[in-house]
Amino acid sequence: MLRKRLHTKDRLVHLEHPRFAEEMRRLTTSTVADADHPLKLFSIREARSQNSWLHNIPRLMSGNRSCRLRMHPDDADSRGLSDGTTVRVGSRWGEIEVLLEVTDEVMQGSVGLNQHWGHKGGWRVAVAAGGARYNDLVPNGAEMLDAISGNAWINGIGVQVTSVDAAPTGTHSSAATDMLTR
Repeated sequence: MLRKRLHTKDRLVHLEHPRFAEEMRRLTTSTVADADHPLKLFSIREARSQNSWLHNIPRLMSGNRSCRLRMHPDDADSRGLSDGTTVRVGSRWGEIEVLLEVTDEVMQGSVGLNQHWGHKGGWRVAVAAGGARYNDLVPNGAEMLDAISGNAWINGIGVQVTSVDAAPTGTHSSAATDMLTR
């Protein structure tokens, strides 16, 4: 019955839209953002930290709550980094400094960072918590939106992680930094 109602030449249902297929090929064939930023950054959501306003509620901020970068032990060892130290995370668009948590809960070659830290302004509890802004590492231009969904590009960004004792990477342009400061 279905074959009688299909009006394609081969009488098959074609679900692959050319635009989606092209974007999927691009995403699946890309390896690393660039050689200077070999690790892939992904965002982490945590209980009691789903949105930035939760960081200003003292009861939710009790305990050992902090902004930290998660890195696989092999990646940390190859960079001479250890758990609990402060590291510099740099992308093509910016840099931040954050505490390092070495854990096998992330895949080698990737690093995870919890969002919604690095507050400024009148939020006393949230500002006192410190941390760094995830958004300082991501592109902020319309040309960097996901072509299909229109969403911002926040995961899979290439980053370099170094000791704060190392010289700054200087890999982001001042124009990129200017776009990120709002």
